[in-house]
Amino acid sequence: MITFPELALLMFNGMFILPVSFALLTIGPSLISAPEVSLFSLIETVLGPFLVWMGGFEAPPISAIFGGVILISALAVHSFIALREEQQKLSQGSVIVEDKLELADDDESHNSIACSPMWIQSEGVI
Repeated sequence: MITFPELALLMFNGMFILPVSFALLTIGPSLISAPEVSLFSLIETVLGPFLVWMGGFEAPPISAIFGGVILISALAVHSFIALREEQQKLSQGSVIVEDKLELADDDESHNSIACSPMWIQSEGVI
């Protein structure tokens, strides 16, 4: 039989942790590129055994530790390089291109969609 503290933890997980995590998983991929999404999604695979080990339930094998170190290192280096390149581009005042999805407003085709690039001149101010 389930005890009240266990039920409280399950309710907290279902009412707060899961909705917030799924909302962030839904919003996040629209803000970063697909390779970055795949790298960040692998963090769960790495941190799962680590958190189990921290809880004292099980020790991960040495190969899992090496794999986790490699993945976290690759992600950290990639994020550092991307951040540095972005700061250099902003300091140089480079042009950023964004795709804008617009509905066609002509009378003949109300259901067609046209994609047009939108050019934005960066001022170097965030």
